[in-house]
Amino acid sequence: MTLSGMLLLRPAWALSIGFQLSAAAPAGLILTAPRLEQAVQAWLPDRCQGLAAALSIPVAALLWTLPLQLLHFGSMPLYALLANLLVAPLLAPLTLLAMLSALLVLLGQMAVLPLLLWWPFHQLATW
Repeated sequence: MTLSGMLLLRPAWALSIGFQLSAAAPAGLILTAPRLEQAVQAWLPDRCQGLAAALSIPVAALLWTLPLQLLHFGSMPLYALLANLLVAPLLAPLTLLAMLSALLVLLGQMAVLPLLLWWPFHQLATW
């Protein structure tokens, strides 16, 4: 419903590669990742069950965005899955810092942003 509403406001976004990828990836996460995680868990030993979620999330997003990548770019990077697995631990802190930034902006504390958040953002983004 959200995507439909967005396209009603801006129909040209339907032709935007960024919009298409931004719609396909969450669709893959919502519709495919849970079942994929269960399937991967069945194949993994008990001590590696946590790896199922780490694998199923990037694979689901990759599967749903692959047709768009091939359509628009004619190729897919072979390192995409490995890169997603390697950066996964950095995404939670980066997301939390972004949420803190948004809160500080809403509270009118924009002058504090560079002082408090530049160093952690820079370190995590560099990795």
